Amino acid sequence: TMDEYFYTDTAAPVDVDPRTGTATEVLPFVRTDKWCVHVDVDVTDVHVPGRNASAILRPACGIGDYRGGDGLGVLHGLSVADAHARFVYDGLVTSVDRWLRSHWIRKRRVRFASERPVGPEGDVRAFLLAPSAGGARHTVPHVRLGDCSEEVGCERSERGPFDCACIEACVGTKLSQIVISGGVITDIYGVG
Repeated sequence: TMDEYFYTDTAAPVDVDPRTGTATEVLPFVRTDKWCVHVDVDVTDVHVPGRNASAILRPACGIGDYRGGDGLGVLHGLSVADAHARFVYDGLVTSVDRWLRSHWIRKRRVRFASERPVGPEGDVRAFLLAPSAGGARHTVPHVRLGDCSEEVGCERSERGPFDCACIEACVGTKLSQIVISGGVITDIYGVG
């Protein structure tokens, strides 16, 4: 399988096992400072017909001191080779900073995974981050990704989707098609 990784910032405290020094649990985020950098992640179920795999990113802090989160972002994903590819929330990933302070850098990791192995023919994947309108913290923007390869005349070949593929992206009321030929994006059409 082939996975793509996405990271968001978190300022949530970490509980560290004193015997091993490893992070054992992410504690709930509680804002204590004027400024903060923290994003909560929710992964949606993709086994609903007509829906893409998606991860909802909700900032806990807005632009400005002590301001709540402004809107949200939705990360959508599509795999041409595997219609059941999905986002998986892996939780917290920590690392040392440049001064070697352990668990100082904290990120929440989301990965786009598929159950099918990717062979030498490859896969075409598309990702789209769509923001909500400012102040619309609970309104998810209308976005849909789709495979339009048959509509533009692409035939499946043993060389795989890199030979010819089409990704359709609908954001709000705007529909676009991106055509890939020979592994290169050759055309981007505004359809409607």
